[in-house]
Amino acid sequence: MNTHTVILDKFRSYTAQPLVKILVFYAFTAIILCRAMGYGGAKGIDILFIALTLLLLSAISLTRYLLVIPYILLCALYAPVGEMYGSPSVAVISALLQTNSAEANEFLHTIPASCYLLPLATLLILFALNFFIWRHTISIKSILSLSMIFIIVVVARTISGGVQSIKLPDFFLSAYSSLNQYHQQIADLEATTMKQPDWVVSTMARNNGNYIIIIGESMRRDHMSLFGYPLQTTPFLDSVNGQFYSNYISTAPNTFESLPRTLALSSGENTTIANNVVTLAKAAGMKTHWLSNQGMLGQFDTPVSKVAMFSDTHHFLKKGDFQSRNTDDDDLLPLLQNALQEKSQDNLYVLHLMGSHSVVVN
Repeated sequence: MNTHTVILDKFRSYTAQPLVKILVFYAFTAIILCRAMGYGGAKGIDILFIALTLLLLSAISLTRYLLVIPYILLCALYAPVGEMYGSPSVAVISALLQTNSAEANEFLHTIPASCYLLPLATLLILFALNFFIWRHTISIKSILSLSMIFIIVVVARTISGGVQSIKLPDFFLSAYSSLNQYHQQIADLEATTMKQPDWVVSTMARNNGNYIIIIGESMRRDHMSLFGYPLQTTPFLDSVNGQFYSNYISTAPNTFESLPRTLALSSGENTTIANNVVTLAKAAGMKTHWLSNQGMLGQFDTPVSKVAMFSDTHHFLKKGDFQSRNTDDDDLLPLLQNALQEKSQDNLYVLHLMGSHSVVVN
């Protein structure tokens, strides 16, 4: 018998052992769970960490039912979100906490059918674990050996870069930190809206009119046919009898900084958010409404949403950041139409559009 045959026979004998098969199945489980948690690419350290964690926790009935099964069910529930939006973030947490039954139903209907394969695979894995894997008893000697390997992995990872960077702990740490950020942003918004504006409005004749302000973002003046662009990009503005200003200079090079300064009184980098166009209209005796296709919470959304919070009523199509849902600006029209049907006077309606921003939902 040659050397190659001996090695092949030993390899077959080793892989035929029940423990090796169990380890391979847990490794496959780890790959599926990484994808369900919103992590597209699973590294070897992530697979090994999750596989060993699940195997060791499953060896004890109490931790199996209190930790492993709830974790896998949580992954199955999160899988469609993870497939579309990735791991937990402020946008995901805010959308989860502020959604209603109608929005949840809409979300479920907009999910591609392929995204339901991942939660199904996760549930099938739980079924296989319960009826095939967990019926095999692992020896104490094997448990101790695997525990030593797990400890070595944790110690080595702690020294090299931290255990928190591994996908399993990162999933829960991200959810926790995102929840804290969400509550902090809500607190910041509430603190801002508690400040009182100090507008002084002179007595004037009431005209009993309704006003609509449309904020259109990401639109260059030189790409508008209204200002000479060769293609008809603004057909309505081209035909309407309106007054247009072409000499307004932006207060900053980006929307995040310039829009709050445009809507509120500002001096340099200091902006008095409370003294904004909404509170000015309210000081003049008008009822104010804010309808937005932008995000309510997010790194680039919060400053403008602070202005929106001063309005008497406000409705955001996106509860998270501006990329949390792929909604069209036209979705604001039914909301405006319903508001106008009340036929009341002295109203200010602000429509904050997405404009020509390219929205990419991962």
